[in-house]
Amino acid sequence: MRRLIFAISALAFLPGAVSEFGTAYGTVDPNLPVTIIRTNQSIILKWFGSNAVAYQVESSTALIGWTNSSLVLTGGSAFLFVTNPIVGDREFFRVKRLPRPRSFQLLLIRAQAS
Repeated sequence: MRRLIFAISALAFLPGAVSEFGTAYGTVDPNLPVTIIRTNQSIILKWFGSNAVAYQVESSTALIGWTNSSLVLTGGSAFLFVTNPIVGDREFFRVKRLPRPRSFQLLLIRAQAS
């Protein structure tokens, strides 16, 4: 049973398969291939992190009620890795691309006494 669950988890990361799982706080990138590797009692997620793009791994036991499973990671044009322990009979993972922070300009006005 556990092998089937991991196969379903892996399929959830195929391009175009997870676009419906996006949330208001980030987006699921359908062009982001994620590799899932099982080692003993852990799952390793691996993906290519684009330069200066923030990512976060989320997990769920029923594909609803997603919770953060990693810190926010910032890509640097290299592969990113996250290791999560295997808990329970089934668990699903997804990688969320976070929006860029809004930039703003501070306008300083110097007043002169007349």
